[in-house]
Amino acid sequence: MKNRKTAAGLCLICLAGLLAAGCGNGAAPKAEQDQSKTEQNSETQTKDSKPGLFSFSAETLDGGTFTQEDLAAFDLTMVNFWGTFCSPCIKEMPDLAEFAAVLPENVQLITICVDAEYEAEDARTLLEQAGFEGVTLTKGDGDFEKMLETILAVPTTLFLDAEGNVVGDVVEGGGLSDFSGFYLEKVNEALLACGKEEISLAE
Repeated sequence: MKNRKTAAGLCLICLAGLLAAGCGNGAAPKAEQDQSKTEQNSETQTKDSKPGLFSFSAETLDGGTFTQEDLAAFDLTMVNFWGTFCSPCIKEMPDLAEFAAVLPENVQLITICVDAEYEAEDARTLLEQAGFEGVTLTKGDGDFEKMLETILAVPTTLFLDAEGNVVGDVVEGGGLSDFSGFYLEKVNEALLACGKEEISLAE
């Protein structure tokens, strides 16, 4: 890859000593320098004291628009944050693509590329090579921008219900030996948390 923006082009944080490994999000230093602003954003981002995506508009990598209405059409949305500078993110992308392809109609998987605003061509190439055909978001406003500021390492994966609430576990890092088995369990835990039935993967 060429011409990386310095702030996003380096792995700032390596999560070692865990089963998973990841890279720091280039947005982290800004959040650290303005901690009071980040704390204020976290407060305004909440609904009934829970973080989520309740009111936002985001751009997709293919030039479209993604809003809360696109979340409302599904019982659960799995959101994977990644970066073109992050080796663990790139390594797990084919597994992510395979998992997305076998999800039932009530569950969707989208990605958010944290440096796509500057590395859109590289992001498209990596997604194409991995076979990922779903939605990838690049930048946005409202709760989207606020949530992005809270992501300090990639890959990070979280789950949203139809209203945009974060449900279930937030997963940081990659390197899973059984990607589908692990995330099927996490998806079902999140579905049960919002009162929905468990799923099985399509054959």
